[in-house]
Formats: sequence, structure tokens, C-alpha cells
Amino acid sequence: MATVNEDDEQEFAPQKKKPLSEDEKRKKKIVVGSLMKALIRPGGGDSGPSNSDQVLEANPAHVKGLYGRGMVYMGNGDFEEARADFKMEVEKKARKQFKGLFGKLKLQKLKLIMMKIKSQVKS
Repeated sequence: MATVNEDDEQEFAPQKKKPLSEDEKRKKKIVVGSLMKALIRPGGGDSGPSNSDQVLEANPAHVKGLYGRGMVYMGNGDFEEARADFKMEVEKKARKQFKGLFGKLKLQKLKLIMMKIKSQVKS
């Protein structure tokens, strides 16, 4: 029966991913955006939705990715798939806008509270 060394176990241990630097994050976003722009162009959807799936795999909430994949599906005649992607895109946009509005309302409430506190401190 073979014995296992501790050194061998360490070789097969999964390696931790190092966090991406700001420059690497920016480059990743540029690649995703460039791929989607290429797919949306006339004739760019001939490669199929698999390329836009790569974009959405990296970021499932990518609104432009959903739009691009919907356009590819539409170009290929898969209207139900396109409709589903467009619907998800609209929902994601609405959710994002609601969060933005909610954040603004919360900020306004905080400003009012701060003004009340300042007026009480002065008197």
C-alpha cells in the first residue's frame, strides 16, 4: 500500500486566487464591452449567442450583455429567447434605477436629520 507524503497533498490543494488589481478589473470590463459591441454590430451575431454567454458568465447582471444576446437571438430567429433576455434586461435596469432612487431618498432623510440636530445644537 502506498503512503502519501504531506508534500504531495500540498501540491494538489486548490490555490487561492489573488484579488484583481484596479487595472486588471478595468481591462476585464473593456474586453467584455468590446465583445458585446462586436456582437451587436450588423453581421456580428453570426457567431451565435455563445460569445455573449461568455460575457454573462463573467457578470450575469450585465445589462448590455443581455441586450446583446437578445439581439443575437433575434437575428437567428429565436424570438422567445430574445424576448426573455430583453425582459431580464428591463428588470435589471428597473431594479438598478429603484436602488438609485432609494439611495437618494435615504440620503435626503439623513440630511434632514442632520439639519435638525444642528439646529438643536445651536439653540
